Order: sequence, then structure tokens, then C-alpha cells
Amino acid sequence: MPRAEPTIIPYISRLSAILPLQCCHWFPTAYFIHGPVMDTLLTLALTLHVHWGVQGVVQDYARPFVIGNFLAKAARAGVYVITATLLAVLLHFNTNDGRFRHVKEEVENSEEGVLFESEEPRKKYLRRIKAYENRAKLDPVALRKRGSFKVLDTADWDWIPHCPHGPCLLFEEKKSGGAKSRYFACAIYRQDTNSCPYKVELGEGDVPRSEDAIRKSSYLVGNFESTSNLVVDYASIEKKLQEIPSSTVLVFCHKCVDVFAVKHRCPSEIVSRAQLRAPTRLLAAKESQSGEAQFYFSDESLGVLKDVVRRSEADGVLCLGTPRLFEELRQLKNADRRLFLLDCDKRFAQFFPAHQFGMYSMLVDHFYDERSLRELLGFFKECSSVLLVCDPPFGVFMDPLMRTIDVIKRRHQDARGNNPAKFYACVIIPMFVGKHVLRIDKDYWMSDYRVTYENHKLFSNASKTIVRCFTNLKTRCFRLIKYQWLQVL
Repeated sequence: MPRAEPTIIPYISRLSAILPLQCCHWFPTAYFIHGPVMDTLLTLALTLHVHWGVQGVVQDYARPFVIGNFLAKAARAGVYVITATLLAVLLHFNTNDGRFRHVKEEVENSEEGVLFESEEPRKKYLRRIKAYENRAKLDPVALRKRGSFKVLDTADWDWIPHCPHGPCLLFEEKKSGGAKSRYFACAIYRQDTNSCPYKVELGEGDVPRSEDAIRKSSYLVGNFESTSNLVVDYASIEKKLQEIPSSTVLVFCHKCVDVFAVKHRCPSEIVSRAQLRAPTRLLAAKESQSGEAQFYFSDESLGVLKDVVRRSEADGVLCLGTPRLFEELRQLKNADRRLFLLDCDKRFAQFFPAHQFGMYSMLVDHFYDERSLRELLGFFKECSSVLLVCDPPFGVFMDPLMRTIDVIKRRHQDARGNNPAKFYACVIIPMFVGKHVLRIDKDYWMSDYRVTYENHKLFSNASKTIVRCFTNLKTRCFRLIKYQWLQVL
């Protein structure tokens, strides 16, 4: 009878059976002790237990005289392939989980309880922003060639030309050969001449700086129309609802932006009174990428921002271009804080009262209704601590926006007089634009929370959005531990 050839398989089987038994006492210990070595040993022990069980089943049922010699060998080899794959997968997830747990433990043991500290070097922010610029090119708004355009300060000008949308911005464009051209254009639509063709080109030499000179300028393009004081019927829908019995069926007309108790001549939809308290979920969002495009925060981002507002302990919140956040804060019960919304969408005037809403062009600090400025100053007078939450268009020029925020801050200080006046801001913008905020104001820092929008094709996904919060709030206002998808970059 031929002697069987020695094989290593029996020795491996014995080893795989002994090791799990020797590792049993690690289980209760590993529950309390975390570390790379202990986690790896625990993972190895669990894998060997699984391997032992599968191997026993194979030895019982995959016998050569039952399924054949070749299949029996393949089955035994498959056990080791399955074990190796399982071990690799477990080690991979164990490493990632340990990495997040390490960060979480550092946060919970810190004094502030904050995930990301503002003391992180600004150079790290700028490197990270630069790395994301290529990802930003996926969005059509980010494809705009910003390097050739510059917005100039017009603080020393006696008069600024107005288009139908308010005061204009003064642009400087670099052309081929180093030549430069300067012109006034719409602050909302900027380079979109289809939406607003108004433009005042400035020639070399004497620059017209008065209204008469600009009116007579041969460089004037489009119809001149100064924005006069608007007559706005604030909260007209709320006034109507007070006169309509609560049991009446309501219909809302999107064309008229109004509510009716009877059938309306325009196509309308039946709505509830609760829906009328949330106009951003009722009205169709504007989709003009070049000017008034409206993107609303997702529910998760709303939750984060509401928590930031609560932790800021501000007794006044000024929402600049953030109507969804405004209406959410407005519906909170037992919230002892004042609210004010500034937005260029005139439709919101139908829903909100004058002491809480004003039509406003943020890049030129322009109020379409003089009453709105008076109401805002009254709001500032009653608030010792104000938090400004701003969500500008993605293609915004940061220099004029930061000048506007500085003007709003001075208004708050002047309204308070000798009383305490604290002013904080949270500007929500893409990372490649936010680097200009860090350059302009050294008190700002960037939170690593990934802001998402419910109606944006790309930025609705947390793994793809490049929108962040740039703020001068204390870091403890952003407590992001429960968002486990957040990665430490």
C-alpha cells in the first residue's frame, strides 16, 4: 500500500482550531480596550472562528468519494479564499471605524466639544480649496472665467447708474494684449445681457461721474430706468387669511402669487394654511443660472444651520438670501429671537410682514423699498447680538459682498448706539470662492460641514458638494459629531 504524501493542510487545520480557542479571552477585553493591535487581533480571531466552521462543513460533505477528488480539493481551497477575503474586508472596515472613533474621542474629550478647530493653519484650508477647484468645474456656474473680471469699488463716486434691478456694479475686464475695459452692468445678472442688457461703457480719459454725464454718454446701451421707491403690499396673503373662515377650501395661484377662497380664473392648486407658511416649498424656484437661481437647503443642512443659530445665542438672525432657513426659524416655538429676511425675490413680500422682510440687492446694498431700511434699523436697535446667515449666488464676487456685510455691521453698531453690539456672520459659498473671504477678513474660518441643497443636481450629494460655511462664529457653534459620513480631510 503506497504511503500517503505529507501535506501541510492538517497542520493548518489544527492551527486554525487552536487559535480561536486561545483568543476567546480577548473578546471581553477588546470591548473595553480599543487600539490598532487589539482590534486587529479581535478581527483575526473572529475570522478564524468563521473559517473553522466553514471548513468543518466542507470536510463533512465535500468528500472525494462523494463529489470527486477534483471538486473536493477545489472546495478545500475555496475555504481559504473565502477566509482571506473576509479577513481583508473586516480589516478594511475596522481601520476606517477606528479612524473615526479616534477623532470622535478627541472631540468628546476636548474643552469645546468641536470637531474642527479654527486654529488649523490657513495654508491647509487654501491647499484643500485648490484641490477642490477641479471638482467645481463640473458645475456650469463655476465655469465662468472669473480671472479676467474684477469688481471695482465705487465708494468715491457721486452717483451710480441704475438699471431696472437697482444700482450697477463697476466691472473691469482684462482683454488680450493687456488692454482693460471698464463698464457698469447689472449687479444681479452681471454678464447676462439677455436678462438685463443695461450697460454703461467707460472710455479712456475723463470718466462720467454724474447722472447727467452718464445720461448723455455715447457709451450707454439699453434703456435707462432708475429704480424708484416701490409700493409693496406686505403680508397680503396673511391679511386675506384672517378674513377667510378656517373651514374654507383655499386655492393658490402661482401666476398671481395670491390665495383665493373661491375658484380662480388662472390654473390654481388647493393648499392648506400650513403650506402658505412655507412659501419656498410652495413657490417654484427660479432657475436662471446667471442671476436669480434659487437653491434651497436640504433638510439635513437646515438642521445643522438651526443648531448653529441656537448655539450662537444671538437674539437676532438676519437671513440674507436664505428664505428657507428664515421660514424654518419663524415656525419654531419658544424661540426668543427676532428674525429678518433680505431677498431680491419680490414674491416673498406677499407672505411676510414689513417688519420681517425687505427686498434687497446684496452686492450693492440696495433696498427697493425705503421702508425696509427703516424696519431693518428698528430690528437692529432691539438686538444686542446679530447673526447674519448669507447664501449668495454661486458665481458671486466676494469683494462687493464683503463690503456689504461690513456696511450692515456698521448699521447694527450705529443703531445700538452706546449699547452692546455683537455681530457675527456665516457665509455659505463654494470652497474655491471662500478663499477670498479668508483673504479679506482674517477672523473668518471654514467649517468642514458639507452643505447640500435639495434642488441642485450636483450639490444635493454630500460626497460631491463643495459648499462650506465661512464664519467668524466660535467653533463650538458647529457640533458635527453625529454626522459620521463627515471625513477628516
